[in-house]
Amino acid sequence: MIKHYSSLTAVLAIVISFPLMMGTIFRSSDSSHNSGDSSPASSAAEHSVPGWTNENPFAHPSSLLYQAPEFDKIHDCDYQPALDEGMRENLREIDSIAADPNPPTFDNTIVALERTGELLTRVAQVFFGVVQANTDDSLQNILAEEAPKLAAHADAIYMNDKLFERVKVIYDHRDDLGLTPVQKVLAERYYMDFVRAGALLS
Repeated sequence: MIKHYSSLTAVLAIVISFPLMMGTIFRSSDSSHNSGDSSPASSAAEHSVPGWTNENPFAHPSSLLYQAPEFDKIHDCDYQPALDEGMRENLREIDSIAADPNPPTFDNTIVALERTGELLTRVAQVFFGVVQANTDDSLQNILAEEAPKLAAHADAIYMNDKLFERVKVIYDHRDDLGLTPVQKVLAERYYMDFVRAGALLS
């Protein structure tokens, strides 16, 4: 079986850019800095998601070649609980990285971030692809409900001060850590993504 890790920045790029492409900007009502402990999006990580079960077609990676979506098993009603569970699971992973008592390293921060959001990536890639290619009223209603949640989810990650501090340490010392060229670019990309999202703003 193919084993792969999702990229946090890849899925966040999807959830942020798609509403903009549709001509509507969805942002959370509270974009202030937080530690990842008190925002509505972060609090959601502690609660179960209505309608989510292990029978959801997104609960496990597809068995098809290259993990192609199993569209014969996917229904419109599967997307919303999978997106919500994906965000909940992702925030739990993010909070764990931010709260790591060990000094930040490339592996326990950047690599750890790369390995988060597997479920959210899996469902978001399919959902937004279908919305663009074969939308209907049901999918549009899901998009209208989920887009603000996804924007708040991105804010909860990029405005997490503890997480950004760890990323910044790696970035500031990137020339002294013995990183490969690819690792250095990855550290720079994460840092710039946080900065562009407003992490340095007071």
